[in-house]
Amino acid sequence: MSKVVKMRVLIEIPDEETFRVWLSEKRKISDRRVVDVCSRLRRCSKLLQQPVSKMDHKTFELLQNNSTFESLGESIRSQLRGALRLYLTFIGN
Repeated sequence: MSKVVKMRVLIEIPDEETFRVWLSEKRKISDRRVVDVCSRLRRCSKLLQQPVSKMDHKTFELLQNNSTFESLGESIRSQLRGALRLYLTFIGN
């Protein structure tokens, strides 16, 4: 009998530590929510199979056209878009 092993691939957020500080200090977001924002940003990356470093304003359209994204509940989609919006504001796009 063979055993299936799932490997987790870490999705990197460029300049993540600075992003976390920016969320906390400039946006006044709690530590718990900062963790959530980073997690949601990684989820967007995984859904689109696109590195976070390649995300820009066109990423919203890519999300809207993604069938997996569309199958998520409205609340989850809103949270993912919010995380993306915060990241794009941070990088200046």
